[in-house]
Amino acid sequence: MTFNHIEGNINIPGEIPWEIVATYFILAPLVLYVLAKRQGIIKKFTTIDYVYMGIGAAIATVWEFFIGSFLNRAIAISYIDLAFWGRMFILIVTVAIIRKFGAGMLSLVIFDVLADLVHYGWAGQPLFFVYEGLTYGLFIDLIIVLAKGHPFEGNKLFIAAQGAIVGFLWSLPDPLLWLGFLKPFIYGAVVNWNKIIFDIITAFPFTTVVGIFAAFVSNRVARAVRA
Repeated sequence: MTFNHIEGNINIPGEIPWEIVATYFILAPLVLYVLAKRQGIIKKFTTIDYVYMGIGAAIATVWEFFIGSFLNRAIAISYIDLAFWGRMFILIVTVAIIRKFGAGMLSLVIFDVLADLVHYGWAGQPLFFVYEGLTYGLFIDLIIVLAKGHPFEGNKLFIAAQGAIVGFLWSLPDPLLWLGFLKPFIYGAVVNWNKIIFDIITAFPFTTVVGIFAAFVSNRVARAVRA
């Protein structure tokens, strides 16, 4: 019996055990929230914050599913993903402007809503809200915690390090959680760990570089907005 096209397969050969995935989705945001709370960097979102998140998510949606996807088809190189890199770049800049814990997770949920509206449809929800928000979004919020509420600020080395961390982390969810768990869990897809490892190895150098570039741009844009 399926729910919203989710088959619920947990015994596909090579599939990551659901207990490990559930533990991550519960503990990762909880631990990050506790750290943010101790640092005193949890603040209420204002109307302008929601506006920034909506605009950023909308631009990221247009880029990933229209402009970026067209460029990907034109280039036709498997490890070149301008659509994905553009989404990462846009949302990193968006969250850097807001500078509030939770902006990353909420921005990715908004992006996922828009993505479902214009491209995917609603099959598989709410798993994709959880997946996008607590991986890609949480990784940007992690930088807010590591930087104690001042993401992509400081000296150039620190800014680059923050960008490298979030860029590297963004290279992991699609191969690991999507191919290793969500795709087989929802659709019964075959798990191929050779492809997962290959995708990680070919993805992380590029996403790391894009993350560093996004960090420096975020620093400039955020300062300009606050000026």
